[in-house]
Amino acid sequence: MNENYAQKTTEWLVGRLENDGVYLDFGIVTELAKRPECVPLLRETLAHRYDRGDGWAAIHAVHLLGLIKTADSLNALIYALVNRQEALSDWLCEDMPGLLAGFGPEALPKLEQVVNIEFLDVYAKAVAIGAIGAIGWRYKESRPRVVSFLSEIVEKGNDAYLVANAICALADMHEQSVIPLIEKAYAEKRVDTELIDKETAVELASGATIWGYEEHDATFKRCANYFTEENFAKFLANSPPPAREPKVGRNDPCPCGSGKKYKKCCLLKKMGITR
Repeated sequence: MNENYAQKTTEWLVGRLENDGVYLDFGIVTELAKRPECVPLLRETLAHRYDRGDGWAAIHAVHLLGLIKTADSLNALIYALVNRQEALSDWLCEDMPGLLAGFGPEALPKLEQVVNIEFLDVYAKAVAIGAIGAIGWRYKESRPRVVSFLSEIVEKGNDAYLVANAICALADMHEQSVIPLIEKAYAEKRVDTELIDKETAVELASGATIWGYEEHDATFKRCANYFTEENFAKFLANSPPPAREPKVGRNDPCPCGSGKKYKKCCLLKKMGITR
């Protein structure tokens, strides 16, 4: 498309992102990435109980938030991690660690808070652990803090899945100093061995195998390549075409002719909201 998206309102652009699914024009993404003011609208997309854009809206939103990289966009991603797991499904495990780690050391305090939320789903906590490990790998100045935080999980944690994730993160960093803690955790049977066995963990942590670093590197690359024609072609090949509806901005006149704005009229009905 050759539309001049710079002339479009932010609400109109976010509406397109919500509704276009795998047909999304990347020009919209490029324009929104220049507009930090879109973050509250993207958070609204994530907060909504009803998936938009055939389920792609929330997934597009988190990847766009990862491109904007402001304090507000980090907060919105943390919100999605804690509250919108069902909307992100497998994407939560696949891409979210890289998106969060892309914010760098500044994200560590919030990620540590996520891990320490008592009743949060362990899979969300595991995502935060993966992001923390990736930050420790990429940003050397943060390595001591990351090693200390993850080591405490390995040493004192009682959830076998989370302990295994912390071990994976440390082992992928080739952190030799934690090998005694790793061996102790396995001896005390506090590790999910289906995720990583003792031999592999010790081998990785010792630096005898180089592929640990590649795990973190792949995490960053996968997120960077999300908004590409090749990637969306794969989505399209594996997804039935969604029903195409006229694209109406939230502040546009409602197509029903009521004279109200769309967001105050039929959009509410579409979302199952009555007043």
